[in-house]
Amino acid sequence: MRPTSIPRVSLTKSIHNRFSSIFHPPLPLSPIESRKFLSLVKESFRDQLDASTPKVSPIENHFSQIFAAAAQSSEITATDGLGKEERIKKFLNDPIGVINEQMLLGKATVDLAAICLTRHAKLQRDAGAGAGAGAVEVNQQNGRGPVAFVLEGLRKAGLGTPGELLKSRKLVEAVTYTLVVEGRESVILRWVRASEAEVSLAVRQTVLKVGIFHVRRMHGWKRAEDLFRRVMAGVRENQGRFTLQAHCVTGLELCKAGVEDGFSGSPEFSRLIRSSVHWTVHRQQQAMVHLRYGKMTAVGVKYFDDLSHREEEFWERSGAFWYHKCSKLAMELVLECLAQNQLKEAEMITELLKRRFVGKVAGLDPESVGAKFDAGRAGVEKKKIAPEPESGEQSSDLQGILNGLG
Repeated sequence: MRPTSIPRVSLTKSIHNRFSSIFHPPLPLSPIESRKFLSLVKESFRDQLDASTPKVSPIENHFSQIFAAAAQSSEITATDGLGKEERIKKFLNDPIGVINEQMLLGKATVDLAAICLTRHAKLQRDAGAGAGAGAVEVNQQNGRGPVAFVLEGLRKAGLGTPGELLKSRKLVEAVTYTLVVEGRESVILRWVRASEAEVSLAVRQTVLKVGIFHVRRMHGWKRAEDLFRRVMAGVRENQGRFTLQAHCVTGLELCKAGVEDGFSGSPEFSRLIRSSVHWTVHRQQQAMVHLRYGKMTAVGVKYFDDLSHREEEFWERSGAFWYHKCSKLAMELVLECLAQNQLKEAEMITELLKRRFVGKVAGLDPESVGAKFDAGRAGVEKKKIAPEPESGEQSSDLQGILNGLG
């Protein structure tokens, strides 16, 4: 028989593996170590790529791609003999001049107009004054701002009336952003207050939301609140109680932003809370705004007191969603009433929960609601005797029910 070579092969592999482990250590075996190693490899690759690639800002890269694609599809036609790179530079420095050229050639599009207006607004914002020399020249020659100039140019190019053009959300957002940068909030007010025949409801909602967002970001929360207050004043004068969901959403976002920006104790914030009677859709929302953002209970207490006197028919036709939302608000209100030592009000709401909501909302039963209210009231009485109880002791049981409601 021929001697086998298996032991020799095994020995050779063993020696090879030993030296390989010295010069090429094995990869980490645990998932955490593997992810960490992969992250280091990616970071090293990015560093090498950045070192070998010229620095280009994200916006320049974005618009370079747009104009490169447009040049290949002949969407943008050059008449001044400029090459692709020169035209990109012209766009970055004089976007209004670019859209003006395309409108004169009949090659403009609504999307291109939106891009150019946005670029123009960013130039103005960064410079604190006019944008490119070409844009200023165009505006001075026509005696109007860039928004009116572009909308009129698009109309003359046969792309539609301003009302039809503004059906494009991209253009509406670009127009609103430009108006905010230029400080022309009076135009935003006029559009939001316009009739349905002049400006569609969808456009008015977008102008309001985008306008408030950019005013807050650029000029601060107080100025955004002031703009919203003037919007609602015009709505009340022209249409009475305005119940559009868009106004309610904007008002709630402003409340949240006021807390985030540190204005919850300011007179302007209190004014916004009080004005919720005009921009909330129904009384339950108004009570929620007063409670969650102002720690005020009067509106909510009055709401549930009125509910306690409603006819049986009202309770029968109310849906499961309403019961759930209303019971959650009721529990929050009970917590705040207990915290403010409003025992009578808290007891009234608790009795209403036991009488009308138990059996309609999962997680509520009369025994537990009553027992936990008694525990909360006992905590308040204990606080009167000993002014330094453990934090949250008087309402922890009710908070447990509230958490269970989701």
